[in-house]
Amino acid sequence: MLSERRKDNRSGAERGHAVADQCRALLALAMILASGCHKNKESGVSPMRNQPTNSPSQAASPKQPEASFFEAAFKGELEPVVMACQDGVNVDACDAEGRTALMLASFNGHEEIVQQLLKRGAGVDARDKQGRTALMYASTGPFPGTVQALIEQGAKLDVVDNHEKWSPLMFAAAEGHADVVRLLLKHDAATDLIDKDGDTALSFATQNHHDEVVALLKQTSVSSD
Repeated sequence: MLSERRKDNRSGAERGHAVADQCRALLALAMILASGCHKNKESGVSPMRNQPTNSPSQAASPKQPEASFFEAAFKGELEPVVMACQDGVNVDACDAEGRTALMLASFNGHEEIVQQLLKRGAGVDARDKQGRTALMYASTGPFPGTVQALIEQGAKLDVVDNHEKWSPLMFAAAEGHADVVRLLLKHDAATDLIDKDGDTALSFATQNHHDEVVALLKQTSVSSD
């Protein structure tokens, strides 16, 4: 159901795909540095709905003490991350948008780095300025191993972001990542949460024609009745 207050004329499928893609695209644009790092492009191709609030240089300026730490986490470079931790970097330091190294590593599914950061005390439920957690970032990609690592550390499953009121399950369902959806459901992620427009994980999966995800969500709903 599209909200009248939103005045968004796109189909539910287009809007649902765009929300999940926005999460990934905003982060990618903000974190692509002059060295030429690129994210794993596994998400949808819908255009961003909102413009980023900061340019790449503002989000992770080379002048920021943790900039190289953020970059290494984002690119999946384990050794620099470990060295930075050994040198006493604040593992919960964040960029101008509130993103931590754990979020950056989770976003690209760098499971070994995620494990290292968690072992060194990184806040698993820290939120960026959009209210998004590492589990939300991980759930936008096909990264069940990363999602599992975060869950084992106690990541909250049913937290929602500030912008769209989306949960990790909604992000995964909208992108059609069946393995991630299956894992979240195994750990009892709520299927009945609704976003700010009244949509659910099932409605977005249905609208985006992610049949395997639809089946998983319907099966879980029937089992819980």
